[in-house]
Amino acid sequence: MSTSSSIQNFVMYQGTDFSVTIDMFDDAGLPLDLSAATAIAEMRPHYESDTYYPLTVTTFNGGLTLSMSAVNNLLIEPRRYVYDVIVTDSFTQRTKPLKGRIRLDPAVSR
Repeated sequence: MSTSSSIQNFVMYQGTDFSVTIDMFDDAGLPLDLSAATAIAEMRPHYESDTYYPLTVTTFNGGLTLSMSAVNNLLIEPRRYVYDVIVTDSFTQRTKPLKGRIRLDPAVSR
């Protein structure tokens, strides 16, 4: 598994379902098989914040999907957040393949 972190920023729209699929590759350029891995992801107002909001992570052969339901993000204050994804492979090696910012834009229509 690659040890470098990719930085990707996203926009999440409050009150709508958020889902983004990220294709991931190993150092040789081959699809990274994450189907046996587990992953967690959190977004926080800033790196040192004790307040966090979990993102759902689904792993598969070749990448992962980050998501949050409309019901869950409707309760969160619109602003910019930082996030990262920690993946634990079948050998219990932990890596951070993905990090960045998520901007939660406020909802107008309810």
